[in-house]
Amino acid sequence: MVAEWWDAREKPFPEALLPPLGVVVCDDSGPAAALWCYECYGVGVCFLEFPVSRPGQSLSAVYRAFAYAVEACKMLAGKSVDPPGEYHLFRAFTLPPIARSLKRMGFAAEKTQRIAVNLYTQN
Repeated sequence: MVAEWWDAREKPFPEALLPPLGVVVCDDSGPAAALWCYECYGVGVCFLEFPVSRPGQSLSAVYRAFAYAVEACKMLAGKSVDPPGEYHLFRAFTLPPIARSLKRMGFAAEKTQRIAVNLYTQN
């Protein structure tokens, strides 16, 4: 289902990059949005990644779904290990329209011109 949502945006589905912590938010019509959370053990930092929503929704519906997904990630972070981890910083590197929505949720934007880069290696 999530792969179909990605395909609708003509982006390759990053299945191999998804961390274990991910949430799917449902509304009255079924699954509405998904968000994943990388947990950095030992430093209290999480990275929110790969947000995707069901195509065809209004912006307000998508915002509500992602606000719920962010809260769910905050609540679940660190709970799958013993002893539980504590997370106090949640970061996201995202597009300007999504950053504006995250600021409405309490995130603070950094002024940066950083560019995300990746290096894939073969084993």
